[in-house]
Amino acid sequence: MRLPTLAICTVAALMAGTLNAKASPIESNSTSPLLMAGEETQTAQQSNQLSAQLKETTEALVIHKTNFISQASSTDATGLQELQANREPAIDPANCFAQASSPGSRVAQAPANCPRPEPIPPLQIPEVADEFESSPGLSIYIPVGFGADRNTLFVSGTYQASTREHNDDDNNGAFGVGLGLGNADTALGLELSYVFDDFNEDFPDGGLNAKLHRRFGDVGMAVGYNGFINLGRNDYEHSRYGVITGIIRTRQSVRQPLSRIALTVGVGDGQFRSNGAIDAKENNANIFGNVAIRVAQPVSAIVEWTGVDLAAGLSIAPVRNFPWVITPAVRDILGAGDEPRFVLGTGFSFRF
Repeated sequence: MRLPTLAICTVAALMAGTLNAKASPIESNSTSPLLMAGEETQTAQQSNQLSAQLKETTEALVIHKTNFISQASSTDATGLQELQANREPAIDPANCFAQASSPGSRVAQAPANCPRPEPIPPLQIPEVADEFESSPGLSIYIPVGFGADRNTLFVSGTYQASTREHNDDDNNGAFGVGLGLGNADTALGLELSYVFDDFNEDFPDGGLNAKLHRRFGDVGMAVGYNGFINLGRNDYEHSRYGVITGIIRTRQSVRQPLSRIALTVGVGDGQFRSNGAIDAKENNANIFGNVAIRVAQPVSAIVEWTGVDLAAGLSIAPVRNFPWVITPAVRDILGAGDEPRFVLGTGFSFRF
């Protein structure tokens, strides 16, 4: 009876130790070799399974990434092909220029991708026909910087009811003819004239005058010698001068009112000397000049200092297409003579 009882106690003790070991493996100081071998085997199996799963997952990710890149590359290539197919061919400037420059070529025959030139509107040329046809004069008595040239023939005359000193033998008029030669725009113009100084018993007394002039756009310059050859005696014999005239364009068209202002200034002796020099019988140089304003297309208003007196008047071109000018004016306004006097000038010219 003692042996079974001992065996039962031994088996019970062994089972109790095993249960305590399973319930508290950390607190147990002794582990069964069989249990340790089983746990290692189970851990190795779990590790192998985990490695296999990781490998499968990695391979799947690699395959998925490769497929994604392949699909994206295929999509980009397809889009690029569509873009290149829809894009217009590149423009070759050299080819377009060669076709446009070749003889007999037309713009319409150029390739469709060549640039098309914009049409140029026709040039509108302003009308200037009336600018230089019939124009009023620039002075009453003094010479100006512009002159006749290019085979222009002119005729002029003046009349005054009385002269400065009211002498019985005073001249009451003058008549002149002249010719313009050369070209003042490109080289020099030469104006030659002869003035008959007396319509009375001394006819054809007068003097031969010469004027050399040059034009620079709206500026004219001249030097002259009045009466360098004379028949009898006259008021302008041996009168030398230099003069310059400039035109200011205040409006674009001469048809507009107040469109031009002409300024003239000169220096001369003889007929241009001062009253003091005349009284002293000296031939000193003196200043003369005027201002001419184009108040309307056919009319200019002129204020002038002749060197010996002040004058004011108008220059009128009454016929639009015929170069005829009428100049009514009043001289000796400041009383240099006995009293102011009315003078009338006229002239016309034509080119042949």
